[in-house]
Amino acid sequence: MSMSKQNTVELFILDKSFKLHCAPEDEALLKAAAKSLTERLMDLQRRVPSDKLFMMAALQLNVELLSKTQGAESLENDLKALRKVISELNCE
Repeated sequence: MSMSKQNTVELFILDKSFKLHCAPEDEALLKAAAKSLTERLMDLQRRVPSDKLFMMAALQLNVELLSKTQGAESLENDLKALRKVISELNCE
């Protein structure tokens, strides 16, 4: 986030308002994240006790993040292997 110019953005998560300072270029992403989190929390509310709601949402998000990170690492390894094969073919 840039420290030069800051906007104040108001986010709504489960009908609660939160005001944050952010760089102008981050505002749309923060609003989308708040909307996505609200949708996830509303879905979880039907199945999870309210005292565990945020913990379960955080856990789900962390699992998704780790899964995507591992997927990216796997793709990177595959790409390295392909480059090695291509390099070896070019040397023949």
